[in-house]
Amino acid sequence: MCESKTIDIDMENLIVQVDRKVTLGELDEYAAAKGLMFAPYTPDKSDLTIGEMYQEQFGSLTGQKYGLPKYHVMGLEVLLADGKILKTGGKTVKNVTGYDLTRLFISSRDTIGMPTAFTLKLLPKEETHIFYLLNMSGSDKLQMLLNKMSGNKVVPAVSCFWDVRQMKPVEVLLGFSGIKEKVEQDLIKLAEIVQEIKIDISLLEDGDQAKIWKLISQLRKNSYWLDCFKILPEELGRLLDAFHNSVSLGMWGNPVQGTINVMLPEDVADEKIYQKLVRIVKGLNGATNWYYDRRYHMENPLFKILADRLQNTFGGRGNRDEQAPARNLGK
Repeated sequence: MCESKTIDIDMENLIVQVDRKVTLGELDEYAAAKGLMFAPYTPDKSDLTIGEMYQEQFGSLTGQKYGLPKYHVMGLEVLLADGKILKTGGKTVKNVTGYDLTRLFISSRDTIGMPTAFTLKLLPKEETHIFYLLNMSGSDKLQMLLNKMSGNKVVPAVSCFWDVRQMKPVEVLLGFSGIKEKVEQDLIKLAEIVQEIKIDISLLEDGDQAKIWKLISQLRKNSYWLDCFKILPEELGRLLDAFHNSVSLGMWGNPVQGTINVMLPEDVADEKIYQKLVRIVKGLNGATNWYYDRRYHMENPLFKILADRLQNTFGGRGNRDEQAPARNLGK
């Protein structure tokens, strides 16, 4: 561990204190040596820092089972615009009284203050891990898979799909972890579902898993507005079909959570196409990310008033980021 970085694990409370420069890979390795894990997972973990993950609000491929990354933050040290350090939260949930400032700063994308240190929740390392790759003909089969998994209460620890034009067919990565008996029960149900809806499935060995993570990491690097478009899982198929005419390169995301990322040529990812996609999402009762809505003038007027007041109060970055051009957040 580099001397300029800090990782301090409290084994009694199962928490870790890290500074924003620590990468997910470093935290994963350090926690694993003590039989623990940081549950939020992204394929960029080898070089993605804790600060970057929360500043860019990257989603997690493990969110359905373990909860979104923001729920694993117990406390923060935040650098305010005037140079003062504010501490929020602590080692236990009882440290949160009054306004939950930890969630406020985590969700602000550094616009009202920059978290410099994080107190994160850890979990005991899971007993069993197993990954499968599923191939299917299109969004209709993907929707059938999601519906059947939901009806049979099959909850994977990791889920990711990709529907890329030059990589047909649609593929889904599902990972299961936990107590061996529970994992086996889920796999029996999954086998029945796969047979019923007639899709291909294959077990992934360690070497194959590494290739898949590399692929997903590349998808992220070619995506815009990361983890911005969210839809109920039962509407995912309809959203994919509606996006197809507007998204030329492809889509990927966490299907169990209904999160979609889009891949577009850089000269196409502009305000006009963003607004078009937002209208499609909202038409299916989905949700979008306030940060991009603010940048591309799709912001709820009442939210704009509240956000402006917050940024003025904390002396944050204000509206300067709103005028920034669309950029590839993965690069």
